[in-house]
Amino acid sequence: MSDWNEADFLPLLLDHIGAGVVVLDRAYRVVSWNAFMAANSGLAFSQVQGRDLFEAFPDTQRKWLEKKIDSVFELGNYAFTSWEQRPWVFRFPHHRPITGGIDCMRQNCMFVPLRKTSSQVPDFVAILIHDATDAALDRMKLASVLEEVTRLSTIDGLTQIANRRHLMARLQAEIGRAARHGNELSVVMFDLDHFKRINDNHGHAGGDAVLREVARRVTSLLRGADVFGRYGGEEFAVALPETNLEGARIVAERIRTCIAAQPIAFGTTPIPATTSLGVAAWQGTDAAAEVLVAAADAALYRAKASGRNRVVVADGAVDLSDSAADAADPMFMTAVAAINERDAASPLPASIVGVRAA
Repeated sequence: MSDWNEADFLPLLLDHIGAGVVVLDRAYRVVSWNAFMAANSGLAFSQVQGRDLFEAFPDTQRKWLEKKIDSVFELGNYAFTSWEQRPWVFRFPHHRPITGGIDCMRQNCMFVPLRKTSSQVPDFVAILIHDATDAALDRMKLASVLEEVTRLSTIDGLTQIANRRHLMARLQAEIGRAARHGNELSVVMFDLDHFKRINDNHGHAGGDAVLREVARRVTSLLRGADVFGRYGGEEFAVALPETNLEGARIVAERIRTCIAAQPIAFGTTPIPATTSLGVAAWQGTDAAAEVLVAAADAALYRAKASGRNRVVVADGAVDLSDSAADAADPMFMTAVAAINERDAASPLPASIVGVRAA
């Protein structure tokens, strides 16, 4: 049988395991300290041997760490903490590029009770420190990618405002909230007058410049709680929570004035633009967002028919609990048919669940 004595090789093994090992007695004094700890702390074992751990590392989170160590002594059980729960136990530098977004090493730590052969209770506690910085960076990168994917799925690429799908989801959520709390809610629908003429005269690049600038100007007029999105083509919608019909009319008039007041610059060419707007308000019960949009769209059609560059307000609040009476309004049904035609090209889910407005 080989002449093997574990004690002869244990220090060498501890110094090459690629993880930190520090052993403490019941007074939190350091009795063992491997090469990983020395390399990352800058302190050799001779500099910490017999010293109180918290004296050697004053920035350590003492109250939490004492409680963790004491529980291992008292219960004799292993304990564990991950970097997600507590980023670090010992504030060591990491060895990754400074652009990684992490200020120090992320650590997974295990607390191990150590007993002498004859002892029934732990005599020492070993803390094993694993460098989890790479895992933390990977998790952060993944979270960043997912956040960007989510953002891109909710915005219109040209104007950087809400896309139609997200706009309608948010509006549906606002309708639900208004129904629950008895709040008022209004919608403004608007599109640019003679937009085809703008595209014909200035090309699609000119049309895109107009759409971007319109989105920028309108965004500057709105509250953080308002929901502004591109409904399709040159048509936009604004949901105005806790706003009555008159308040929404005032907002619509501000939008009309802001767009018409100054031509939109396209290179050295000024492009005049005006808009027609329809306003509808709701004070009914929970129902589909498309019905409220159709009411505002019908008012928008009337604004177009009346000469453009104006605001038209729907007659009264829209009760979404019973829209059958609206079938008598041909303009309303024309708007509904137009919305259905647009939706067929890019359908919304039959129901929108768990959407929460900002």
